[in-house]
Amino acid sequence: MAEKSKSNTSPTPGNIVCEFHKKKEGERASHESALAASAILIESLEIERGYALCCRAKAEETGDYYRDLDNFELFDMQKSSEIIKAKIKTLVGQDTELGKAITAASKSLNDLKKKLQESNDAACQMHNCLQSLLGFKEEKVSGKHELSEKVTCVTDLAKKLSKHGQDAAAAMVKVAGIHTFSNLETLQPFGDKLTQAVTALKSGTDSLIVTAKKDEEKAQADLTLVLNNLNAEEFRSFGTTGVVNGYNGTLGFICEEECQPITCVEEICREIGKCESEAGESLHGQFATGDKD
Repeated sequence: MAEKSKSNTSPTPGNIVCEFHKKKEGERASHESALAASAILIESLEIERGYALCCRAKAEETGDYYRDLDNFELFDMQKSSEIIKAKIKTLVGQDTELGKAITAASKSLNDLKKKLQESNDAACQMHNCLQSLLGFKEEKVSGKHELSEKVTCVTDLAKKLSKHGQDAAAAMVKVAGIHTFSNLETLQPFGDKLTQAVTALKSGTDSLIVTAKKDEEKAQADLTLVLNNLNAEEFRSFGTTGVVNGYNGTLGFICEEECQPITCVEEICREIGKCESEAGESLHGQFATGDKD
């Protein structure tokens, strides 16, 4: 009776296989859940990868912009500002010399105007004196008339030269006024400020280039990290998929809708000592109870 009770409680091949089937189904479900979670994580990492690629592209675009600005614009601007500053300095020097020349010319013209005016006054006095003393008349054949013409020629020339001297002095006053209002010295601070502004812009752009380079390196490092994580998760997913496929194949082999007798399972059970059948005993399918009267 004890042996019969023990026989009744001993596991049968059918029980072993069904317990194995149930256990593997649970394990398969667990791996399928892990596979679903992995798919969600992969999708999230793919979005993160797209964002990292965008960040790297923007960082490279920013770096290229500042490098192009430095290479094609600021280089010319810096050289041009230095040339402008040097030209202004030269022009200011020339303007100073021009001012001195205008001052000297004005003095000379004023002296000349004064002397020509004095010559004109002297010629007029001579004409009036000769006319009153000699009594010039209009007879063209007389000697007095010839003298009168020569005196008149002198006085006319003196008057004309005096007028030219006055005109030249007036013109020089205008030139001096134009020179005063041109005031090229005021351009010198502008040239200095222009050079300082361009230099500051160049310095600021150099700093931005350095920052952009660091941003590019960080964006690449972030992208590499995301790619590594995505690659690792994809391989884990591939491994889990293989495990799930293995479970599907195993469970499909054991049971397709209904459990089928599998004599090889009974043989395996006999070998591991979990079957109640004795060695060499003829078995009758996976679900044999193994009870003996």
